Amino acid sequence: MIKQEIRSLVRNTLPRVDKSGRWHDNYINGVIEKSLASLYHDVFMTAPLTLQNYTKGFGYTTPIPVQTENSTGIKYCTLPESIIPLERKGSGVIRISTPTQGAFMFYPTDFREMDFLANGSFVNSVSTKAGYAVNQTRVEFYNLPASVTGVRMDLLIPFSKYDENDEVKIPELTNVTGTNYRQVAQTFMDRVMAILGVVSPVDTKDDNASSQITQKDN
Repeated sequence: MIKQEIRSLVRNTLPRVDKSGRWHDNYINGVIEKSLASLYHDVFMTAPLTLQNYTKGFGYTTPIPVQTENSTGIKYCTLPESIIPLERKGSGVIRISTPTQGAFMFYPTDFREMDFLANGSFVNSVSTKAGYAVNQTRVEFYNLPASVTGVRMDLLIPFSKYDENDEVKIPELTNVTGTNYRQVAQTFMDRVMAILGVVSPVDTKDDNASSQITQKDN
């Protein structure tokens, strides 16, 4: 479903928070975003290779430019959008490729490993592979040749960062067993309703505002 359809589904499933039935879009968006992030983390813990199914692609029309930091010579790209942080190398950057797919491959690393690589390693002789490390604002590369001036990225992004007509793919994990993490027993809507359930309904309508009290003459 597209973003606005998901919000509409949640809104029309909810009980009315007050007699006028008003739920603020930003609040609903926030609850959906939290629920989706929780689901994505469960996907990572149970079937990490399937995270690719829930990404949004960037740089496919116009490649994301690779820049060089003057003071350090580090090659990097600015993240085109915020990502959902995950406990994995690469965080929410699930895949990087060159504009034309070929023999050149990108592999996630962490910054500690990047420091080791920069001090010299057998991988210095490998010319078809590049490492990348991610923080919340940019992606840094190691062993990236000068011929690569732009890249494509598949990112796991928060719900709030999708456009209204973007398709947002939702994992529906139910009754997953046999993991070392925990059982997944809640669907997306279960999680949304669980969060909204902590908000007590509030009656904001003044029932006496337009009423008139009359007495019958004896």
